[in-house]
Amino acid sequence: MKSELVDSFVTLLLRLPVGIVFLFAGLNKTRDLTKFSEGIRQQFRETFLGGPLLEGFIFVLPWAEILVGACVLIGLLTRPALVAAGLLVAVLILGLAVVGNYPSVAQNTVYMFIIAFALRTAEHNQFAVDHLLQRRLGNG
Repeated sequence: MKSELVDSFVTLLLRLPVGIVFLFAGLNKTRDLTKFSEGIRQQFRETFLGGPLLEGFIFVLPWAEILVGACVLIGLLTRPALVAAGLLVAVLILGLAVVGNYPSVAQNTVYMFIIAFALRTAEHNQFAVDHLLQRRLGNG
């Protein structure tokens, strides 16, 4: 029991920074969507990543970050949210590599490792809404 509590605390410590970073990254983008959109378009103007895919990404990214961040932070749909976070980071790493922003690639790679470890430890998730729902439904 003591080990499970420690493991759950480790999972919480992994989830918190991921959730906070995603949530506030998305919220900050929504404060000025025009500035965010124009900045991304400018950054990718000379790359093969422009066009409709980029426009879709610009539209979805802030809202996906908010949703994923909130879910990871409170531990709701933890595993799917962490998978989504990992996929978002992978796409961000691709874009950052294309524009040659390697310091940000390295920073996002660290996030990827944290997300992967959080996903690996997600079975120990006592400090999460998922755990409360599981108990309420009688499955744990």
